Amino acid sequence: MSDIEIDTVRGHTINIDGRALSHDLLPTGIVGDGAFLPRATVNQLTLIPASGYSFQPCRGIVADLSYAVRADGSVDFPESCELFMAGKGTRTLVIRGYPMVLNATHADSDLLGLTNLGLRPHTPRDLAATLVPAKGYIPQTANGVFRTAFNVKRDGRITFDRAAAGSYVVRTASSPNPSSLGQEVTVTVSVLPVPDGNGTPQGSVTFSEKAVFLGSAPLDKEGTATFRTSLLSLGVHHIAVHYPGDQSFQPSSATVRHRVV
Repeated sequence: MSDIEIDTVRGHTINIDGRALSHDLLPTGIVGDGAFLPRATVNQLTLIPASGYSFQPCRGIVADLSYAVRADGSVDFPESCELFMAGKGTRTLVIRGYPMVLNATHADSDLLGLTNLGLRPHTPRDLAATLVPAKGYIPQTANGVFRTAFNVKRDGRITFDRAAAGSYVVRTASSPNPSSLGQEVTVTVSVLPVPDGNGTPQGSVTFSEKAVFLGSAPLDKEGTATFRTSLLSLGVHHIAVHYPGDQSFQPSSATVRHRVV
């Protein structure tokens, strides 16, 4: 009869401090209950010495960071993570992230938040958040969810798909407002590139109300379209303006409020 030797691998308890962040953290690279670590407190994980540990700010987004647990129980991480993480050589990993502001001053509608993080704006046009480097943050406005997400790099830079560089703002105005029943109303639309210098949007914009098509108008060389109608009924109207996009600019919409008395 022979003796059986069993090697016991003992883990180390480390502290995860993500209190500076605006979102919780889901540990990856370990087998566990799949629970998020709440950002309101310092959390503890017991891990075996290994590399390749990471986090998700939400399900479906893997953060662009990694860390390791050394044989002595201290944490280690790449030099490229030192701008937003601290605690190398200790048993406390501090994830500071990057503070940033989403400013929708020139957007076509108010912000509703980062849809995949559940974050809400502080004002209708501003959302301040501290995020970890990751790909796939998706803003949402009152007109819908962005088709193109933005990414945060390890050095804090914000990047996005090149096609999204053709973003723009739709500005609308109607005159006279209010108008009288039967009076001709002029709706002026400007489709402006953001930032300036990306060219001028081309094509036409359409006008509708409650899914009823009212008409369309071409954009001129300045990106402006004019639509006229005398068929509006009494009351308040919310005229939807839609730009379908072109080869350089993506689709978007806006709404003009007009009252007939």
